Amino acid sequence: MSKCLSCFRPLPDNEFAVACGNSECKKWDTDTIATAFMGHECKSGPQIELTPPKEGDKRWRPDLNGPCPECSKPMREVCPTCRHPLPAGVRDALVTTIAMCGARSTGKSVYIAVAIQQLKRWMADNSRSVKPMPGSARPFVPGADTTEGFYEASYFSPVYSNLQIIKPTATTSQRFSIPMVWDLGTIERREGMSRVSRRVLLAIRDVAGEEVTTLPSDATHLEFFRYADGVFFMFDPLALPAVHHRLMDIVPTNMTGGDPTAVLHNLQQLMGAGARGRLAVILSKFDALHALKDVEDAVFSPVMQHQGAAFVRDTRLDGLHYDDADGSLLTAELESLMTLLDAKDFLLHVDSIGVEHRYFAVSVLGSSPKGNTLSEMGISPYRLLDPLKWTLAGTGAISLT
Repeated sequence: MSKCLSCFRPLPDNEFAVACGNSECKKWDTDTIATAFMGHECKSGPQIELTPPKEGDKRWRPDLNGPCPECSKPMREVCPTCRHPLPAGVRDALVTTIAMCGARSTGKSVYIAVAIQQLKRWMADNSRSVKPMPGSARPFVPGADTTEGFYEASYFSPVYSNLQIIKPTATTSQRFSIPMVWDLGTIERREGMSRVSRRVLLAIRDVAGEEVTTLPSDATHLEFFRYADGVFFMFDPLALPAVHHRLMDIVPTNMTGGDPTAVLHNLQQLMGAGARGRLAVILSKFDALHALKDVEDAVFSPVMQHQGAAFVRDTRLDGLHYDDADGSLLTAELESLMTLLDAKDFLLHVDSIGVEHRYFAVSVLGSSPKGNTLSEMGISPYRLLDPLKWTLAGTGAISLT
């Protein structure tokens, strides 16, 4: 079963909806359903829910491009739940969905900027290509852009062209929360007793740190967290008092992220009971923790100097697979490290959410920026794709080793 690229809910085989996207249609008006799910005003023409005949013909497929009853322009398929447009081929694709979460200044947007470039490199090394999904933005919303344009303007250009740290993500009242969708090509996988080829799509949604730090009274537009295949919770280790104290004279601490505990509590509410996805707890800016090896400290310095530890080894980009043994070892090491960093309560809170989770050590840039400007040493990401690989393996898009 495929998923909506925006609300991340499964798309039932027998539920369809179409809507008119013609802004000149006489019935063009506010779409209350889409507005609730997007968190800002959305407009649409007439909408029609299509259901199969009562006799239950399994071969039945509705006409998804029939004429609008008001303006006669072709209609297009939308999600039967949130009314987000569904690009052609989505129902037959294997969709992996990711929701970004974390307090302010934890590096979520910079992570997206660099991760997409690393994803392209990884796929290219394995004779694959990564392309933005055409038609995946929301044309019913004035100002909405395509995945390619939105990523280029909001993520790639600030980091790679301007060499600047991306400004904190605006709330939905300031900037549209547009899902970015990437086409990873076709994979062959086993389904039952046969092998089938399926198109793989990756949908990513970014959220402002302020929104998950203080939840709005109506959080309908954040319900996609409950249905995401992977929730990437980015946690700034510099927000821990023990780490902050030891590194304050070694690395810049003026860009420390917000309180991770408050955000984790709200994330638990958003995911709710029975959440079906995986939780990737990402220690971002891990290069700052690497600096502990140079600190005169009897506890932390020997730990960070341990050359056999998984968190001091980067992962390879060859092969479309996720190293499960390496991931398990890394999680055990980071849980021990977090305990040394007086974060036992944080670990227990993560456990209480009740979903499958792992810990990841990630450095997006490789070295601390100077103010808002990237280091002159350039961008050297470390273990950046580990959470993405783990999530893709969970949906069957890549293999598990």
